[in-house]
Amino acid sequence: MKRTLVLLGLIAAPWLFSSCQKDSETEELFSKQSTKPKFSTAKFDNSTNIVAIDWSDVNQKFYYWSTQGFAIFGTYNDTDPVGSSAYAFTLAPGKIPSDIVETAIYAPVGGGVNKVFTYYYDGTVSSGISNDLDSYTAPTPYSCPTGYNPSNIVGMSITSQGNLFTWYNDGKVSVGNSTNHTNLYNVTAPTSYSLPPGKTYSQIIAMAFDRNNNNLVYTWFTDGTVSKGSSIDLDAIAAPVAFD
Repeated sequence: MKRTLVLLGLIAAPWLFSSCQKDSETEELFSKQSTKPKFSTAKFDNSTNIVAIDWSDVNQKFYYWSTQGFAIFGTYNDTDPVGSSAYAFTLAPGKIPSDIVETAIYAPVGGGVNKVFTYYYDGTVSSGISNDLDSYTAPTPYSCPTGYNPSNIVGMSITSQGNLFTWYNDGKVSVGNSTNHTNLYNVTAPTSYSLPPGKTYSQIIAMAFDRNNNNLVYTWFTDGTVSKGSSIDLDAIAAPVAFD
């Protein structure tokens, strides 16, 4: 396992346009918790209940969204630390939590409103806050690289430089620009990344950049572990450890 952080080189490459169709405010608002019901029916530390995870600049926390329609913020290896309570979130009309592919949280470099960009399996993306996922913009289509569709996506997150990384279940990662959240590959076409030993792409729950820590990449797996690495080497910094 490599122990040095290797950042993906952003080498622009021509790539054919492909529609990403599935086969067939204020910063305070971002973390607003209008309701805080106890999340007793399904804990976030059961990995099968998690649909998306990302890191927020607002409070330097990791946000988790569940299949039951609840969100919570914590640390990379603790989904429900002391002082953090689960709260309900709403989606765009007609969407349910299991429609979510991933989320990507970001505020523009130099200042601006922090937003949650939510990508859905029907090939659309909305923007909002953690408990109202379309409070800023209604769903609009996004585009995947040729040969890919939303069901191929295993992780998404945005770097401190404003680049949107999308990881796929064939061991490839593409890069788009955060100013255009509807194109997943307009900076770099898909290139390879590596998994920790013994892991498979289907085990990835979600991925997130820690923008305050040299764009360190966290990857959560369905076996209840999380690794630290780079965009192309998911355990370059630390082997997977348990999260709960």
